[in-house]
Amino acid sequence: DQGISGVVITTSGPLAAGSTNSSYSMGIGGPGGDTIVGFAPAAGRTIHAITAVGGVAPDLHSTIAASASFAGSTNSRALGINNNGDVVGQARVGSAYTAFYLPSGGSAAAVPLIASTTSTDSIAMSVNDSGVVVGFDYSGNWNFGLEGSLGGGVNHPQAFSWAGGSATSLGALGTGTDSIATAVLAAPLVAGHLATG
Repeated sequence: DQGISGVVITTSGPLAAGSTNSSYSMGIGGPGGDTIVGFAPAAGRTIHAITAVGGVAPDLHSTIAASASFAGSTNSRALGINNNGDVVGQARVGSAYTAFYLPSGGSAAAVPLIASTTSTDSIAMSVNDSGVVVGFDYSGNWNFGLEGSLGGGVNHPQAFSWAGGSATSLGALGTGTDSIATAVLAAPLVAGHLATG
């Protein structure tokens, strides 16, 4: 596993054979604090969100694709999990990548784009225990993980927060145009990246 040193995930189900060495761990949490989320290659050169407890990683993608918002989804990535077991990430339907919020035991909901942007895609990076989701909207080619190097070709990402309604822009600093939210705590305190000029 490339995400957390010393952790080995054994994939099962429809995930591609041999994906143990190319799975990505992106977050850890859950009710017992022992659930890892991430993504791994699956059949047909697709990428599927996974969740792992005890080193075994069942495919989470089928749960995401079963929701009305993500019917027909071909790729997904789980990127964050809170202590309740709620998972966030992004899933692809057609050519668009859309941020999702998957409450524990529930159905995946699409996080809408920020109304004030012209972005085409979005990604949810973190969720706190109150269900506040943060991430960013963007246009262009966000090469993430198994599809290439991080970054490259992204046009003006805009950080957002979301809590069961519309996405709210977190803005930028000064004359900056770009912002990325990567983590959220209870306050909510948000961590991320801002381009200041």
